Amino acid sequence: MSQRKRVLYVHFRNVSGTVPKFHETFVNKGYVDMYKAMRIYYENDFDGFFMDDHVPHTVGDTEWGHRAKAYANGYIQSLIETVTDTPLFDPK
Repeated sequence: MSQRKRVLYVHFRNVSGTVPKFHETFVNKGYVDMYKAMRIYYENDFDGFFMDDHVPHTVGDTEWGHRAKAYANGYIQSLIETVTDTPLFDPK
């Protein structure tokens, strides 16, 4: 589907447990190997964007989960850079 340009964006999240009692985990925890998932998107020429999805609530975070979302976005960014072997920020 990605090669046909039918996937516009990906809600990147991970879960543990089973339906109906599953729960969202941090993006690097849960059932899905997120590195493998990111590699599959890359190998299939996905050119859309990734966004964090639901994140777990953490102590001291805001109602919107800003700290957990920052963690998820940093993790997603690191996966993109690792899989593509291209840092998006070059300090030079």
